[in-house]
Amino acid sequence: MLENQKQNSTLREIRWGVVGVGKIASDFVHAITLCQTPNKIKAVASSDSLERAQKFCENNLLDRNEVECYGTYSELFNDEFIDVVYISNLNHQHKENVLAALNSNKNVLCEKPLAVNKLEVEQMVKKAKEKGLFLMEGYWTRCFPLWSDIMSTHLNSLGNTELLSVEFECPINRVDATSGIKNGGEGYLLASGCYCLMITQLIFKSEKPLEIIVNGKLRENGLDCWANILIKYSDNKLARIFYSGEHRGDGELSIYCEKGNIRIPEYFWCPEEAIIRRYPDPKTVPHVLSVKPTTEKINNYLPEFNLFNYNYPKTAGLFYQIDHVSNCLREGKKESDLMTLNDSILLAETLDEIRKQLGVKYPQDDF
Repeated sequence: MLENQKQNSTLREIRWGVVGVGKIASDFVHAITLCQTPNKIKAVASSDSLERAQKFCENNLLDRNEVECYGTYSELFNDEFIDVVYISNLNHQHKENVLAALNSNKNVLCEKPLAVNKLEVEQMVKKAKEKGLFLMEGYWTRCFPLWSDIMSTHLNSLGNTELLSVEFECPINRVDATSGIKNGGEGYLLASGCYCLMITQLIFKSEKPLEIIVNGKLRENGLDCWANILIKYSDNKLARIFYSGEHRGDGELSIYCEKGNIRIPEYFWCPEEAIIRRYPDPKTVPHVLSVKPTTEKINNYLPEFNLFNYNYPKTAGLFYQIDHVSNCLREGKKESDLMTLNDSILLAETLDEIRKQLGVKYPQDDF
């Protein structure tokens, strides 16, 4: 442990600027203290109020001698001492702020979803490539060690993946039942359902769907509140997805393979535990139900974080993503290998198709 700390102390410190002063930004600045590599918050910006940025620093115990406060985003983007910005504001604001950051020669980690539709994502990706800068969509899930273990070792050992079942049920207060579609990016698909689609894309290795079938419910204001989604892939592979902003659930995920299955019993988007079952070859036993499967439990628990009450479940795990981005920057990478820019484009395309079938259209859409 001491050897690792000594090695990490020689790494270049990555200096972060935080765009937005909401709840997820608050969790982010606390999670960074858990990083295993040198990372530091150096600036915080509110959209239109220096006082709000200063209050954010005060509430989150940030040292004002080390952290610059700005009353506009543009001031932060022009800060020459910032290596990378974390954009945490509302969905419809992502495009404008990502492009502004890139135009100011800043690397960017943008909270999910990267944009409200595929067209916007493509514009952002194009700009990042033109400028030769790093850009990543902030699906922290893909940086969790447990998912790394599942994808690199356990899933392949079970043979071909045949079926995925995943659910995300969680009422979210910020989706106002009366406001309707105003700026774009509203609704539960982009609030929580997108996590289900992101993990589906990971498990099926970024394969483009052959068919997407959607049934769901819209509120009177035109926003989606839940949907059941079937996605068909080649070789009869299938994903069944359910997300809801009206019900409570555990966030369970199950992957069914030729030789067994993998189950994450809760919080699949920030998991600490999984159960792997391996079944006997039907040809070697009198009846497959006569022999119990072998069961293996794997885990990778978050470190203790009792000093701060996070706003969202397990968001201390944001430090995995922060470490990943900072390592990418030290290595000179322009995109993440865990959540590539092509991943973001394909995901946005899938989300667009789901909204089309639900009948949810934003002002930014061209369909």
